Amino acid sequence: MKEKRIQIFILCLALLPAFLGAQDTLQTGNISGKVVDTEGNPLPGVTVTIISTALIKGTQSAVTTAIGIYRFTFLPVGAYEVKFALQGFKTLVKTEVRVAVRRTTNVNATLEMTTIEETVTVTGEAPVVDTKSSTIATNFTLEMLEKIPSARDPWVLMEMTPGIVMNKQNIGGSQSGQQSRGYAHGTISNQTVYNLDGIQVTDAAAAGATAMYFDFDSFEEIEIETGAHSVDIQSGGVILNMITKSGGNKFRGGISLYGETEDLEANNIPEDDPEYEGVGFGNPTDYLYDYGGDFGGPILKDKLWFYTAFRRTEINRYIIGYEVDGEPGTEYSDLMHWTGKLTFQISDNNKLMGWVNYDAKAMPHRAAGPRRPPETTYFQDSPSWFYHLEDTWTVNPNLLLNFKFGFYNMYYQLAPQDSVDMNKPGVLIYYSEPYRRMYEDAYYQYTWYYSDRYAFTAYGDYFKDDLLGGDHELKVGFEYQKTPFHTTRKFPGNHTLYFDYPDRTGPWEVWTFREIKWSQTNDIFSVYLQDTFTLKKYLTINFGLRFDSTHMHTNETSVPGSQWTEYYTQRTGEPVALHAPAKKNVISWNTLSPRLGFTFDLFNDGKNIFKAYFARYSYQVNYDPAYRVIETGYWEVDYRWYDDNGDAQAQPNEFGSIRYTDIAEKYEIDPDLKSPYSDEFTVGFERRLTHNLGLSVNFMYRENKRFFWTDNLALDPSRDFTPVTVQDPGPDGEYGTSDDGGNITVYNQAEETVGVIDYYVTQQPGYKTSYSGIEFVLTKRHADKWQLMASVTYGKTNVKLPLEAVDDPNNREFDDGVPEWNDAPLIIKVVGSWELPWGFTFGGFFNFRSGLPTQRYFYHRGLNQGGIDVDAEKYGEERYPNLSILDLRLSKIFRLGKYGNVEIMADVFNTFNAVTTLDWDQESWSGFQDIWTVLAPRILRLGLRWNF
Repeated sequence: MKEKRIQIFILCLALLPAFLGAQDTLQTGNISGKVVDTEGNPLPGVTVTIISTALIKGTQSAVTTAIGIYRFTFLPVGAYEVKFALQGFKTLVKTEVRVAVRRTTNVNATLEMTTIEETVTVTGEAPVVDTKSSTIATNFTLEMLEKIPSARDPWVLMEMTPGIVMNKQNIGGSQSGQQSRGYAHGTISNQTVYNLDGIQVTDAAAAGATAMYFDFDSFEEIEIETGAHSVDIQSGGVILNMITKSGGNKFRGGISLYGETEDLEANNIPEDDPEYEGVGFGNPTDYLYDYGGDFGGPILKDKLWFYTAFRRTEINRYIIGYEVDGEPGTEYSDLMHWTGKLTFQISDNNKLMGWVNYDAKAMPHRAAGPRRPPETTYFQDSPSWFYHLEDTWTVNPNLLLNFKFGFYNMYYQLAPQDSVDMNKPGVLIYYSEPYRRMYEDAYYQYTWYYSDRYAFTAYGDYFKDDLLGGDHELKVGFEYQKTPFHTTRKFPGNHTLYFDYPDRTGPWEVWTFREIKWSQTNDIFSVYLQDTFTLKKYLTINFGLRFDSTHMHTNETSVPGSQWTEYYTQRTGEPVALHAPAKKNVISWNTLSPRLGFTFDLFNDGKNIFKAYFARYSYQVNYDPAYRVIETGYWEVDYRWYDDNGDAQAQPNEFGSIRYTDIAEKYEIDPDLKSPYSDEFTVGFERRLTHNLGLSVNFMYRENKRFFWTDNLALDPSRDFTPVTVQDPGPDGEYGTSDDGGNITVYNQAEETVGVIDYYVTQQPGYKTSYSGIEFVLTKRHADKWQLMASVTYGKTNVKLPLEAVDDPNNREFDDGVPEWNDAPLIIKVVGSWELPWGFTFGGFFNFRSGLPTQRYFYHRGLNQGGIDVDAEKYGEERYPNLSILDLRLSKIFRLGKYGNVEIMADVFNTFNAVTTLDWDQESWSGFQDIWTVLAPRILRLGLRWNF
């Protein structure tokens, strides 16, 4: 009891600072500056007023301090007018001042003395440089979201972001039915974070993915961070901060429709080219329909606003090698999203905001492909609800408070098709045609899960000027997240039959299973403190410290046995667990993450900023690794199979040796297991070239280390494997032909160790990934009717895989000291728009990246452990072709007076109809480098948008 009271006391101490000051930094921006006279002397007592339709009361005012400083924090993104007034001086008004997410816009003012009332109006500021923050980020403002050609989801904006490599190429929505993964400067994909209005909507069970799809037209702005994250960010991955629209003091809304069909699409597959034999007509879109609308306005002017939006997107696309009844087949996705939002100004210094989102996705044949005919695909259904409530309290000009509560309830299924008999096994054929390793009758597994997230955050900002030779911004925060989830996985017939040949001869193995259940709850407590210390001139120092305490608990579960669990017990004498008790603190990690950076204003003019930043990031968790020791979790035993009676059905008396086992009861977690982490160091320079034009150069180095892995203590890679020399049969997979390669060493496992496991989840010794690179970005904020962002990134990734980091030495030498799979040494991106006369707007996006690494391998049998894939070359010695894509837009706005505006849009994606190969068969055989995926062809999308 005493220990529990001590824990509660410590928690209260952690909570207390969060209630002492506040600003929410994930969805807002700031305006600050200094006011002086013409001789450079600070002017106290100047009334500074900001005016914007983004403010629920329309205006805010502040008075400069004794040293001429003013600030407005926690401001909604948007355009502002800043007015400076002081008796005896000309009133100065700066227009078109832009507030962007997580940026401070510096608006300094010099006031001239006068004997008469006079107002001077000048064009304001856009945040092309940030004099205080080192964060590497890209802001997609509403002007950019509306004027550039895109597939209208957050993942294509990631693709436009400097330095990011995507795992899919989305041509006009061809990939919008499923989420993509983005990687920037060596980040890890499962460390990507999605924040919607400052609250996490990252999938708690699938870290790095989001729990929802989105309504693109509901966004006001999106900021994407790729490095040098401030202390309020735990993870070192790509961070998406998405801000939704709010109502206003005027009713406004709109309806938009976008469409693509086969009639608006080209064919990019060359005729009579043997390289593309078997590709058919590639990966085109059959159709895409995207439609919806939004509406918002005042319930009580200056007091209570509402906003609501609805969108539905239907996508049907063709997939190479996928057929339905002998004809090219399609994969259909149906996405629906609804948003309801209220904003309530309770008093002059207190604002309440809340929203509800409903999101649903249906995909009748998910995972359709050349190896997954229709009956083996998933039926995906995932309806989910999301809730958010937020309170903002301005205690005084130097003290602000922000509190948030968020909750979502997500359901997700990858279920079998109606034709699947769950009492009969799935079938896998190795030498299938025209693609190897094709499934028949059913896939081997199906999944259902529930995932929830409860989140509470409290942020604090306290400002103290003229202390210890400078000004301080103290940021304090507390976060709590609770993420329960439950997964059930079932297997048709509780076994899969593995044959060599399509006529179901050549029996090879039988994989046996029982139902799997995982149930787990994670608790994450976080506190952080940061001081942004700005000296009188030149220098700003940022020091932060973050503490994250992660606790993984497993819940009680039970599963039924199967005939194969009974057989396994009879054969080995080992019982099979069908029940898992609840366990507390299966994983308990406490991590400290320091952040240290500085910005140096070389000439104290806000135009030339040198920056450096060091950050350590802790690990954003999902269910791993705690789920591995849930006794009702993994259970798979694979046997060599002989089918002695030739009936193509599995009987235990036909089983040979055990080839593979994965049994949760045989897992143990190292009690000293620690959280993985990333170290990042950046050095950069930013230069404001003109009023709205800025150039940045950043060098980045990152190391990701202390990964955990499952070490099979029953195996020693030096003791239990014997080197054997085999010949590389060359790309055609046939020995004795002209393309035969040299000798390669493979390792034969000792017979007595095959299928024996003693799994120990621990740190993976010596394994790490790293990145080093340099990035140039030219940014022109929207002004004078045009905007532009151009970037060049050059960098390399590296993987270290020493012998002690593997159980099986096969292929290790070819996978050590190699690039990561997403390594693209050169990336060039240009995106922008230009408003032409007569209501026309032209926009474009150009994307070039180096081809990604690939690696040829061949299949070798005759080892004690069975057949293995043998790498024939160092990973990355060969690469896929370089990628170049150009997308264009032309739109025309028709102004209808009091009825609003109508815009007609024509977007052309993959303008030059490139047919870049994105994936091919890497196995040595007659189908080596047979193309599996190519870039979707040129397509025209037509759109219509009415805004009022």
